[in-house]
Amino acid sequence: MKFWFNDKKFFIALFILLFIYLLTGFYIIYNHLDIITKAEVFLGADNARAWNDLTVINSDHYRIKVHPLFILLIQPFVHTLNLIINNTAVSLIIIQSVFGVGTCVLIFFILKNFNVSNNISFISMLLWGLSFCALIFSSIPETYIYSAFFNLLLWFYISKLMKNNKLSTGEIINTSLFSALATGIILSNFLICIISIVFLLQNVYENKLVPIIKELFKIILLSILFITILNFLQSLLWKTPILFKSLSVIFTNPNEYEDFKYFNFHINSAVMHSLFYQYFIAPFYAIKIIELPQWGSRFTKIVFKYHQNIMLTLPVILIYCYALISAIKNKIIKNKLIITLFFIILIEFISFIFYGNFEAFIYSPNYLIFIILFFANIFNNCQNKFLYLILSLIFICQIILNFKAILYIVQYLNKYAMPDANYALFPIYSLIIAILFAIIAFFISKKIKKIQIEKVLYIYIFYCLLFLTLQILSNLCKNM
Repeated sequence: MKFWFNDKKFFIALFILLFIYLLTGFYIIYNHLDIITKAEVFLGADNARAWNDLTVINSDHYRIKVHPLFILLIQPFVHTLNLIINNTAVSLIIIQSVFGVGTCVLIFFILKNFNVSNNISFISMLLWGLSFCALIFSSIPETYIYSAFFNLLLWFYISKLMKNNKLSTGEIINTSLFSALATGIILSNFLICIISIVFLLQNVYENKLVPIIKELFKIILLSILFITILNFLQSLLWKTPILFKSLSVIFTNPNEYEDFKYFNFHINSAVMHSLFYQYFIAPFYAIKIIELPQWGSRFTKIVFKYHQNIMLTLPVILIYCYALISAIKNKIIKNKLIITLFFIILIEFISFIFYGNFEAFIYSPNYLIFIILFFANIFNNCQNKFLYLILSLIFICQIILNFKAILYIVQYLNKYAMPDANYALFPIYSLIIAILFAIIAFFISKKIKKIQIEKVLYIYIFYCLLFLTLQILSNLCKNM
């Protein structure tokens, strides 16, 4: 991964996005205890559970059965940063924002590795970075921005291996590890990882069935092994269920498995209408946000309600139609990459018809990243004035509607803020933190011209395990 920080446009864009994510996080999370202590009061997200998983060691991390490595991969960095800042909320806001910017960087470099032009790669990065789901989930405690990051990390590594004529043992291990981390954030990512890896193997082994099956079997087994080992090590410090023990209830007593309760097989026009907006429109920009009363609480839920305004939805509908027509017209519909991305998008959409169909938006980082990659690879082959006109309309809608939605949320939350909240300082805090990260990034880019993502992965996992070991030793010393 070569640094592009010498490109002022790229550097400034990332700086602005980091500032926006930090500022949004400060305004939404800081001094709003209702957001982080009450379940599903903010756009249906499970912020209270995620807050505990991200910041608290001694807690009942029961949802780790579907997020098997979430705590191990993120919490060490929150605690480490908190040693410097001494404020858990601020530490989490910074970590979330950095991961949010990380997704933007990965989208750009993935597209570059797939030979997408600089302009389309940059526009696609902004299309994701300014999307409503990126703004929200880079700010509030939840699993989905991390899921997007580790899915993109796998795809970045896949994009690097595309020109190989075979995979070495080391590359198989690395692919398995990247897949394990993506699955470790959200268990359902395993299917997406398999589809992604099949795409890689098809290209490397040129559709030769025997080596594809052989290597796929190795990668799946190694991924399961890595998840199992890391999940067990995680349970030594944090109170978390051991993966296969918690999943065994699916076979022994399926009625007691919590996630089965979210399935809904009663499909009607209202379900499909809501799903359409939440899947295809809302991730790009907020259509409308309203508040509804929550029984027994002074805090009111903030939820989506969707306009029937065709003028607001038209730009995004046009971009979908334009992408599909262009893919057919330019005869790239049979391209393996286009087919794989389309298949992932389709699989995700079908799954939401039956699972969480009235709250699909909260999962949107999981699928919008693939929609963006899908668009970019098509638009790279059919750039014209009409395309840039549609993209300009979407950017205008994103800036206006998302700004209005976040402003509305902040104004509403102000009524329930802690008494000592000082909102005037939040832009200053955000600017100082963004400048510090910009300085760090600048000096790193001067010292290291090229990053080997595999080495970064090993250092990342090593640090997580080091934190776990030191914390266990610290607890043992306290109990002696």
